[in-house]
Amino acid sequence: LTPARIRSILKDTARSFPTSGAQTDGAVACHAPTSTQQVECYCTTSTCGAGMLDAGAALASVVASALPTVQISASNLAPTAGASITLDGSGASAPAGRSLVRYHWAITSGGASAQLLGVTDAADARSVSLATSTAGAVVVSLSVTDSSGASQTASVTVNVAAAPPVTPAGGGNSGGGALGAGWLLGLAAAVLALRRTGRT
Repeated sequence: LTPARIRSILKDTARSFPTSGAQTDGAVACHAPTSTQQVECYCTTSTCGAGMLDAGAALASVVASALPTVQISASNLAPTAGASITLDGSGASAPAGRSLVRYHWAITSGGASAQLLGVTDAADARSVSLATSTAGAVVVSLSVTDSSGASQTASVTVNVAAAPPVTPAGGGNSGGGALGAGWLLGLAAAVLALRRTGRT
C-alpha cells in the first residue's frame, strides 16, 4: 500500500468523535487556539481531524480489499430432477496486480440430489455442469485463489424440483389399450391350432 492509500484508509475507517460524556459542565465544541482557554471540549472534524483512529477497522478494510471476489451465475436455479445445468464462475476477479490461479467447485449440501461433472479443481475450471437426480436443495460453492495465495469463497443454492410423473403410452385404465406381445402370440398359436384341427 502506498502512504497515500494508508492515510485514506485510516481516515475512512476512523470512528466519530464523542459528543457527550465531558466532565466539564457545558463543554462546547473545540475551536482553533485563541486566548480563551479550552479546559475540555468536543472535537470536530474541522478542528481535530477525521475522527478517532480505529486500527481494527482499518486492518479489516485492507484485508477485505485484498481478497479476490467471487460471483457465480447459473443457467437455471430451479431445474427439474434429471436435468443438467451450467454453473459459471467467470465473474470472479483478483485484486489489482494479481491473477486467479485456481478454481475449486464443491457440493457442500444436498449431494444426494446432484453431482458435479467435468473439471472441478483446476486453474481454468471456470465453469462446471451440475447433473440433478432427485428433488431437493443443492448448495454448490466456488473457491478461488489468486497469485498471492489469497482466497475467497461464495455459494449458490439450486432448488431441484421433482420430475412430473410419467404416464404410460395408451393412456390409463380405459378398459381397451394395447395388447401385450405374449397375449398376441398365444392368440396366434390358438388360431393355428384350430386351422389344423379343421383340416384333419
